[in-house]
Amino acid sequence: MKELDQNVKTLPSWRGDGKKVLILATSPRENGNSHLLAQSLYEGALEAKHDAVITMISPYVLQLMRYCGDCRDEEGNCGLQDDFSKIFRSLYQPAEAVVFATPIWWYGMSGHMKNFLDRISCEISARNKSGIQAKQDIIGKKMGLLLSAEESNFACRMPIVAQFNELCRHLRCPFVGHVSGFGNLRGEVSKDPLDPLGSARKLGHDLFDIEETDYELDSERPHEVWSVDRTSLPNYWR
Repeated sequence: MKELDQNVKTLPSWRGDGKKVLILATSPRENGNSHLLAQSLYEGALEAKHDAVITMISPYVLQLMRYCGDCRDEEGNCGLQDDFSKIFRSLYQPAEAVVFATPIWWYGMSGHMKNFLDRISCEISARNKSGIQAKQDIIGKKMGLLLSAEESNFACRMPIVAQFNELCRHLRCPFVGHVSGFGNLRGEVSKDPLDPLGSARKLGHDLFDIEETDYELDSERPHEVWSVDRTSLPNYWR
């Protein structure tokens, strides 16, 4: 597995071949359970010949979201002193699929993940000279979610999945899959008998073969779900 080292401050880069998949590990606990899920998805993406990049965000995104009017520079760029803008512009914007991996903290996503999502607002603001292009770039990506939790209670992950689903809907990004793994001690998710690591690997492999369907009352759609000429896969929920 690819080791994640939060002491290394060099951002990974795209190789240049295959569909671009960005995996953001949002826990500061190096090689913890959500990281193992992220690494497994990364391996599956590589098996499918995608151009996959995996990185922790805690060494780079150091500042909390603030009132943007207080810290923008003259060109509208974020004035907070960390590497969020580098991650967003060099990795998030070009990615064709983005997968977030987070532990469940107090029945919600990690603060690091929420802060990352909050700070996207500054990059796509009309006051930012590159904001219009950035807004266009983040629409339509395939999106996935990996969760690790101590509790197997289904309800504890429902609010996070619902919030993430609404985010994807707002951005017109297909929410193609979610994997939950259970464990508390570092690496314990590998003992989960439902094999979430295998599920994450499969999701990484199949990201671009999954087609989300979300019909409205008057949507035109075939009556037959599994027609002989259908090649796409359904949303992946594990």
